[in-house]
Amino acid sequence: MVEFENAVFFLGAGATRQDFPTAPLTDDLLHAILLASAPQDPFPRFLRHVFAETSVAHDGSRELRPRIDDVFTVMDAHLAGRAPAPDHVSLDEVVAARAHLVASIGKVLRDALQSDRLGQVSKRCAERFRELSATVISTNYDIVMDNALANTANINYGVAVRMPVERKGGRPERARPDEVHHFQPHPLFQGAHQVGPLPMLKLHGSLNWLYCPRCDELDITLGKKGAVDILTEPVVSRCAARDCTARYEAVIVGPSLVQRYDNRILRDTWRLAEKALQEAPKLVTIGYSLPEADYLIRAMLARHFSRRSGDVMVVTNPKTEEALAEFKNRHRGLFPQCKFYVEGFASFVSDRLGGIDEERSGYWVCEDLRDANDTKVHLGSCSRVRERSAEASTTRWHGPFQLLRVACAEAAGIARNQQHDYQAACCLGSKSARSE
Repeated sequence: MVEFENAVFFLGAGATRQDFPTAPLTDDLLHAILLASAPQDPFPRFLRHVFAETSVAHDGSRELRPRIDDVFTVMDAHLAGRAPAPDHVSLDEVVAARAHLVASIGKVLRDALQSDRLGQVSKRCAERFRELSATVISTNYDIVMDNALANTANINYGVAVRMPVERKGGRPERARPDEVHHFQPHPLFQGAHQVGPLPMLKLHGSLNWLYCPRCDELDITLGKKGAVDILTEPVVSRCAARDCTARYEAVIVGPSLVQRYDNRILRDTWRLAEKALQEAPKLVTIGYSLPEADYLIRAMLARHFSRRSGDVMVVTNPKTEEALAEFKNRHRGLFPQCKFYVEGFASFVSDRLGGIDEERSGYWVCEDLRDANDTKVHLGSCSRVRERSAEASTTRWHGPFQLLRVACAEAAGIARNQQHDYQAACCLGSKSARSE
């Protein structure tokens, strides 16, 4: 596992699908959106002006759908002033169609990932990431890995977050609609929304990010996809800051060949990603296919790892030999000497990140519930660790930790709370718990 210490782990949509098999990949999004939309909605109406009726009909074949990056590019090129609008389509119609498309992406992902359960692969992976002092970079809008990291007390997007907020129902009596703050500061998590050593850098934004352009601040909804609410119900989008009347904006970058990263939050995120890749000894991509629309990401990865591509590992799980061959060719054009792990994300976590014999190979922290003894760090192979269930009434065990220094940090925190010390147990022998 130390092989990947301080590495950058780059997550694509395939990583989410390991825990939620029905989650749509990029190529599936447009079909799912059209199935869920009414023909008279702004986005389907726009499509009928550009593409063949048979390819964009509500009940059309998935195989005949246009690519979603082509759809975004038609819109974004016009909005950026680089191409004319499609025939018989006004600027307002393009804006409305694009807003409907982005909102529909959020709804499709929300419905596919509506379970509140933690993804088990993501949960195990998040625990390993923290011990590795890793950096996570993601192109995913969803919050599957965000939730898994939050479960380890790690809520860190690299960029500054002002506060966690939550949506409140109802309306204060006698209040005018423009006075209502439907999102309000979350009472339980103030001060606990920017914690943990592991940054998760979301290059394309996130469904739990709410940006106020007047305050120039980023708020987040913990465990909830708040951006879907403001995209589908603009009336609820007022900023949660007490004296602000501005509307939140979603921070979502679509798969387009005219991608724009004007938002300060995204610019700062990209700057941090560039620095992380520059300093990382290894790069591991998981469920990421290097799509053409992500040409800026491809360029960033090339800048830092094309000349040292032997330090790149690509984790995938292809359906066919033909798909694997095409996938390898695409990656070797950027990373000529990269290594491929083709057994999928779950197997990678178990086989390469210490998921097989983690209890016996790592470290455990023993907390004395009677507050009679110092907190102690044990080897995973220690007999007390193996027999810990017999002491359940008097001790609480924390672990396993694959790195000794991580176990020591946990022990130090427990010891501070109990106002005593921590130390290495006898099973560690001459290895000092404080020296690593």
